[in-house]
Amino acid sequence: MGPRTFVLLLILLALGCSPQKQAIRKVDGGTKSSAPLPRVDAISLQAMPTAVNWDDQPGPDGLQIRLHLFQQTQPMPVVLERGQLEAVIYEGRVKAKQLSAAKPFYKWDYSAGALNRVKSKSIVGWGYRLSLGWNENVPKTDTITLSVRLMNPNGAPLYAKPIYLAMGPK
Repeated sequence: MGPRTFVLLLILLALGCSPQKQAIRKVDGGTKSSAPLPRVDAISLQAMPTAVNWDDQPGPDGLQIRLHLFQQTQPMPVVLERGQLEAVIYEGRVKAKQLSAAKPFYKWDYSAGALNRVKSKSIVGWGYRLSLGWNENVPKTDTITLSVRLMNPNGAPLYAKPIYLAMGPK
């Protein structure tokens, strides 16, 4: 290694650009960050604009989503330490104020341990990529509403802002 390469490596290490080697320990079948953050104040939900076809059969098979969980005191997304997160779809358009009273068409449950198995860290921080398949129970409407809620045992669930998605060709 030449002197320039060594100096560049030292600068990158000083700026925090080192390889991701965060301490991880096994907890209840999942993984847990060595510095867990128990509270989540906001959920960022992203999805492809339409339902996705994963097989050779006509029609949509599910959704691809990306989640980031935030705590007000942290600049980057955090990992869910404990609790239950649910991805929920509703047929048609459901406004944010109507989510808690609306009847879900389909729901996927994820424990913190299950989410930790699919977490990944990128330049924006920790996040989760999920494939939400609905098998034979395909929504009948042209538009669906997708939201994610973090179940709070001590109060009301925390909802992500709903996203309206096209079902695509049937």
